[in-house]
Amino acid sequence: MDRLDEMKQQMELLRGKLDKQEIVSENLIRRVVKQKVHSIQREAAVKGIISLLCVPYCYWTLCAVGISTAFTAVTVVFIIVALFYTWYAHRGLRAKEIVSTSLCEVARRTAQLRLLYARWLRFSIPFLFLWMSWFVWEIFRTVDNESQRMGMLCGAAIGLVVGGGVGIYSYRRTQRKAREIIEQIKDLDPDLGQKEDFLHE
Repeated sequence: MDRLDEMKQQMELLRGKLDKQEIVSENLIRRVVKQKVHSIQREAAVKGIISLLCVPYCYWTLCAVGISTAFTAVTVVFIIVALFYTWYAHRGLRAKEIVSTSLCEVARRTAQLRLLYARWLRFSIPFLFLWMSWFVWEIFRTVDNESQRMGMLCGAAIGLVVGGGVGIYSYRRTQRKAREIIEQIKDLDPDLGQKEDFLHE
């Protein structure tokens, strides 16, 4: 009996150590996840501020050049829609809520963020090609001076390349961080990927 009691005590001690190790691992994962979510939020906030500044700037610039009201309106509306879509995509993922939210729910919200970003990319790239084509037509329609026209077109092309490069870099960076968050949570619970289909979307 003494031997049996000793084995039971050892099992209890081992179980207690494993429970403590699991708690420590979860707390560590939460801290890392919180840092990554905070980084994603910060980048989204910077993009939001830039978008807000672009609205009056684009409106004033396009009107000053003599671009049509329709094109100006579409441009401004697109920027505003992009701003609200960014807010919508990030609304459920907040760094301050990581501690009080289950890791499974955090993984679900992160997967939703990745999906919404991918959907926006599929919409925005064709739209920007159409927008650029329309812009070129507007320049040829409104600007008579050849050198001024070429200068504006070159400036627009450079802006599109630089802006597109920064946008794709930001998109890939956000997607990578979101994927890392999901993978870290799955490391803590290897069965999560099998239990939740949304993690494979």
